[in-house]
Parts: sequence; C-alpha cells; structure tokens
Amino acid sequence: MDKFSQEFSMVNIPSKGEFYSHKKEFLLIKRLTPKEERLLMDNQFMKTAEGLEILLKSIILDDIDVKELLSGDVQAISLYTMSTSFGDSTEIETLCSHCQKKNTNIILFSEFKIKNIKQKPDENMIIHATLPVSGLKVSIRIPNFFDEIKLSKKTFVEKLENTIVAINEEKDYKENIKNWSIKDSNYIKKFLKENSPGVDMSRSFKCAHCSKDYTKEFSSDHNFLTLPETYQDVLDSEMALLSFHNSGIGWNDINSMSIARRRAILRKTIEIAKKFNGQKDDESGIKNKMKYASGRTESK
Repeated sequence: MDKFSQEFSMVNIPSKGEFYSHKKEFLLIKRLTPKEERLLMDNQFMKTAEGLEILLKSIILDDIDVKELLSGDVQAISLYTMSTSFGDSTEIETLCSHCQKKNTNIILFSEFKIKNIKQKPDENMIIHATLPVSGLKVSIRIPNFFDEIKLSKKTFVEKLENTIVAINEEKDYKENIKNWSIKDSNYIKKFLKENSPGVDMSRSFKCAHCSKDYTKEFSSDHNFLTLPETYQDVLDSEMALLSFHNSGIGWNDINSMSIARRRAILRKTIEIAKKFNGQKDDESGIKNKMKYASGRTESK
C-alpha cells in the first residue's frame, strides 16, 4: 500500500536524528487501524521485543531500521499514538508529596515536552564525559530501545559495561567499573539522564487538600500502549455498526481506517439516524458500544 494513501502525521522525535545515520528530525507515523488494535490487545506478545518490532514497523512509514530507535523516540511515538487514537486527555490519581493524600488529575499527552539534552553526540553518535574524581574520560553510545529491553534486568554496572565504548580513548579498556567511587558513579548516572533524548514526563499539580504544589514524574518503561482483551468487543461492535449503517463502506475500507476516522463517521452516523428517525436519546446503545477501556493507569 502506498504510504501516502494512509492517514499519518509528522512526529518530531527527541533525538532530532542526531543519534542516527539517517539524521531524520521527524518520522511519518501512521494512525492506528484495526490491524494495530488487534496487536495491542495481545498483551503478552506486546511485552516481547518481537511484538514491539512488528508494531513499530507497522506504524512507521519511513524507510528506517526500527531496531535502531532510541527509547526516547519510541516514547514520543507512543504518546502521539495515545493522543491521536484515544483522545489527548486521561484521568489519573496522584499522591501529594506533602500531605500524602490522593488527588484526581487530568493530564494532556500533548503537554509533555521534548527535553533538551546538554551534550550533542559526535559524528559517530557517541557522547563523552569526564569523571570528577578519577578524571577518566568515558565515551558512551546511548543504547537503543531494544538494547534497553535486554538490559532492563541488569545492574547499573552491567548496563554501563554494555554502553561504554571507550575509556581514555581506549576501546579495549581494562578499567573495572565496579571500583568507581560513589561520586563518579552518581555523576555518570546524572550525565546519562541529562543526555539521553526523551520526553520530560514530569507534571506539576496543586493539591486539592493542602493547596501545595507538587511534582509527579511518570515512569517511561519499555511498554508501548496496550489495550485490554475486553477491547475486542468494542472493536467488533464499532466495525459492525459502521458496516451495517454505511453500505458504501466495505470491510476492507474499515480495516484500513484509523480509529479517529472510524469513530468520527460513527458519530456522524448517529446524528443522521437521529434526524431521520426523530430519535432523541436512543443513540445511547450505540454510544455505549463505542466506549472503550484503555487500561491506562498511573505509572508507578
């Protein structure tokens, strides 16, 4: 299928292409269709690298190797997908850090901003740091999304051993990272956080109980958006209703239609049905079928 025959948007990525040979500052991302919705309902498969790779290949229209994508770029794509497919806002529950009472808040995915990194990579996509105590010059390649999945259960030292490409410009360094001072270790942790492209996932709220401001940082783990198995009934109902009430729309058309467009046509169908049938509130049954449970909860 021609990529320009599909619904897509241009999404700016946090890395700005500086960590890739293709140097693309944005990617063309396809809107979710029933094909991706079915993938996202398979929660076990979507926890695997294979499932995530298939999904990313399905929605990224650019000719790139998705296995090279950094976590921060995948994070931005995931936020875009949630916003354009299921609405830009979601309700979450947060805990005030002052009075320890729960608050219900509304967050907008579009309000999360790309964070600015302090050091740009060199021509080989490597970043460099000088440790404050030992004075060692450390060269690091930021691990990609799939590397981070593999390293997720490793210790910090083991992760460093897989990301450091040279120490004092020696690729075959003999330095024992386990012997680094606490100050050097903490420095490199902060350095990596400040220089890994991504989305600033922190949000500020005012507590409804003590009126104090507090900040909540939402975790950005390696899970893409997922949908509960119960979503299958929602998908089937929406597709069946669309097919039944719109004879000019074929099943293949519906299968290639984005979620947003499908639901927009269903809403218009309800409007037209009300006018022709003189109904006022009988559309509630269809609306109930259109509801979905995204399963989005506050990240721990």
